[in-house]
Amino acid sequence: MTSSFSEETSKIHHVCATHNEVRPPEPRASDSPSQGITLEIAHRSQIERALRTCLRELREKEAELSDFVENATVGLHRVGPDGTILWANPAELQMLGYAADEYIGQPITKFHVDADVIADILARLHQGEILHNRAARMRAKDGSVRHVLIDSSAYREDGAFVHSRCFMRDVTEEVTTSRRSEQLLEVTAAIADAVTSQEVFAAIVDRIGEAIDASSVGLFLLDPDGNTIRLARSVGYHDDAKPHLLVTTLDGELRIPAADCIRCTDAIWINSRDELVEQYPHLANVTTPGRNYRIACLPLVVRGRAVGSIGLTFDDVDPLGDRERDFLRLVARYSAQAIERLRLVDAERSARARAEAAAERTRILSDAAHAFTEAGVNIAGVLSTMASNLIDGHADSAAVFTMSEAGDTLEVATAQHRDPVQTAAIRATLAAYPVRVGEGLLGGAVAAGEPLFLRSIDREQMLAAADPRYRAHLERHHPTSMAIVPLRARGQTLGVVTASREPPSPSFTDEDFALVQGMAERAALAMDNARLHRADQEARARAELLYRLAREVIAAEGVEAVFRAALDAIRQALGTDRSAVLTYGREERMRFRAWRGLSAEYREAVDGHSPWARSERDVRPFMVPDVRDEESMRQFAPAFQTEGIGALAFFPLSIGHQLLGKLMVYFDRPRAMNATEVELVRAIADHVAVAVVRFTADDELRNTVRFNELFAGVLGHDLRNPLSAIMTASQLAMMHTPGDKVMKPLTRIVSSSERMRRMIEQLLDFTRVRVGQGIPLDRQLIDLAHPVRQVMDELEDAHPERKLTLQVHGDVTGRWDADRLGQVFSNLVANAIQHGHGQEVGVRLEGHAGNVYVEIHNEGLIPEDVLPSIFEPMSGRPTRRTGSRGLGLGLYISREIVSAHGGAVTVSSDSQRGTTFQFQLPRD
Repeated sequence: MTSSFSEETSKIHHVCATHNEVRPPEPRASDSPSQGITLEIAHRSQIERALRTCLRELREKEAELSDFVENATVGLHRVGPDGTILWANPAELQMLGYAADEYIGQPITKFHVDADVIADILARLHQGEILHNRAARMRAKDGSVRHVLIDSSAYREDGAFVHSRCFMRDVTEEVTTSRRSEQLLEVTAAIADAVTSQEVFAAIVDRIGEAIDASSVGLFLLDPDGNTIRLARSVGYHDDAKPHLLVTTLDGELRIPAADCIRCTDAIWINSRDELVEQYPHLANVTTPGRNYRIACLPLVVRGRAVGSIGLTFDDVDPLGDRERDFLRLVARYSAQAIERLRLVDAERSARARAEAAAERTRILSDAAHAFTEAGVNIAGVLSTMASNLIDGHADSAAVFTMSEAGDTLEVATAQHRDPVQTAAIRATLAAYPVRVGEGLLGGAVAAGEPLFLRSIDREQMLAAADPRYRAHLERHHPTSMAIVPLRARGQTLGVVTASREPPSPSFTDEDFALVQGMAERAALAMDNARLHRADQEARARAELLYRLAREVIAAEGVEAVFRAALDAIRQALGTDRSAVLTYGREERMRFRAWRGLSAEYREAVDGHSPWARSERDVRPFMVPDVRDEESMRQFAPAFQTEGIGALAFFPLSIGHQLLGKLMVYFDRPRAMNATEVELVRAIADHVAVAVVRFTADDELRNTVRFNELFAGVLGHDLRNPLSAIMTASQLAMMHTPGDKVMKPLTRIVSSSERMRRMIEQLLDFTRVRVGQGIPLDRQLIDLAHPVRQVMDELEDAHPERKLTLQVHGDVTGRWDADRLGQVFSNLVANAIQHGHGQEVGVRLEGHAGNVYVEIHNEGLIPEDVLPSIFEPMSGRPTRRTGSRGLGLGLYISREIVSAHGGAVTVSSDSQRGTTFQFQLPRD
């Protein structure tokens, strides 16, 4: 930065004046001329030194000022009186994008957009005015316009305008933001005031175009089908271009920017015609060659979904910057909200109309629900009621189908038409040609589980696509509209309802279809309730059947009774009189054990057959719904035909992995068993299998026990002869061999032999009881006191230390076996002596009219855990076993002897009263 000489001098004077005051010394009268000259020279040297100091400081200040000017962030420039730019700082050059030689020396008017503005500024400076924040527009090198605020004043010399001193701030961003806010306010105000769809479209298209100086604007809306795009309104489009833009599709081959931005829900920016034609070659014929324009397409997005788009064209403008793009996105957002508001208003109107129609449908559905309720568990009544309600003012014909048990076909539940004659024809056609699931309109709707609405049916297309079996009927009764709704409840398809209209009736509307769906839902619920009620009753019946079978199995005395009960249960469960039970015997073939409704010839023909090997581990039921179609049953086809068997089923009798046999079920005609029936018969088969195992085990155990008991009896019988020989030899030896040395062992042999004899007799008695012969009795008229005294005398001799007492009251005579009763008293009194703890043992006999009562008492105690089983063989007190002289059969045989006399033995024992055995003996 260079200054004029006058400016430099004035600055020096100013600095010198303010730095130090340098005054010459006052001359004295006594000073000589030479001394005066010396003082003058010293004064001038002092001035020169001060001047040099001032100059140095001035240069430093000037350097600081130059550095500030060069690095200032605001624009600075000087303009001469003629408007020529004399100087500009780097900040201003950078603001406008020019080099110094492109800007300095040029007329300022070249860079101002508005000539009248710069002329006014120069005029005011010439007049000496000082300008503050004067708005102006400057043209940058890249062609853009910068909005600036200028502060300026004039520098004058001798009153003349030398140059201007200007400060320039760039306020383009603020001005643009303010302008965009005004434009946005204009657009939103116009959108807010719009009410009808045409007003909204005009506000979006016309007002946006005016506000942002677009040469053309188009509003594109996406149809409810989600694929078709329509031009709702446009301004600035040429007539040649409109046909290409009126209607297009998202998936069409001919793409346009407005559709692509909807598809990708993102803005598309195109900066030139060449770029447009490069991306969309098919639009070359509808664009103007040589025309400079830019295109912006922005999607209208509502809750993440594009509902349309806005296409804008700008002529002769620079590429849109980030701020312009953000502004257009904001405009698009407001436009999307307007479209959504319009949709909501239309939806509210439609909702009101639908609400009124819904109220009427609700009344109809309420009446239908009431009718379904009255039908109760009568499913046929429910379906007939629904068809009647559809015919009554809603359809020309209606039919209801239910799912077959096999789930592969639809069975006609009801079919009705306004014309009774046509009703009969429809029913005849449907009965003759059952509908298969997965085939045709009805079968396809059932397989998919989804409703089907045919708003309008073309007769020729329908006949061409129809099943040939129904073509003749459709030619006579051509439906123009049809609703097909599956009957579904709890995720399961129960059937399907179809309603149709024929000329001249109008086609079904969406509301009509909704009505059919509502009635179908209520009918399905009623069907499901009826089905559940029926299923509950059937489940109760099955449970009762199995309960009765279980009771009969438990009460059965033989496996044959179980077989009969199982075959009875099969008849009740399946309604068939033909069934059989086969089991394995000792051979490897199944044999008939029980059967119903099967001839001897048939049984012989299939004897030994089984679908499973005996060694097979995982056996499962084997069903033959139609014997004619089962290849593995081909060899028995003649027997099936002769016997009249159409279907059969094999159910294994197995426990764990052991196959015991099979339960057979036969039907007179082809028939498939449902899952419930299969499970029920399997439960019956399980009962039979358990019973077979139980009775087989019982038989084997019984045979084993009987064999063991017979063996014991035979052993005891055969031991008597050698024992008698031992006893006889011992007694003879005692008679002929004197001396104590030999006599003592012989006495021991005789005593042990006698003990063994008693044990053998007990063993034989036990065997007689167990093998069913019972205790043999030799009844004689006796006085019961006599055998009792005899036993007590013998025991007193053996146990002189014990006191035995006998009390007799009344008549104690009767017809009894004296030896056997002596055996009873010997066992019971000896037992009392052994366990009486050295106390008295008493026997009491008391005669009454028909019986004699007997009590045997001692002071001992029988443990509680022994008491319940004391009369069982080889039981009793654990302490008794070690010192026992018998087999542990004494009490058991005593009970059996009393029982053989018609009496019964009981025992009571406690620590206070001791132990008492009681029994009564009938006199005869």
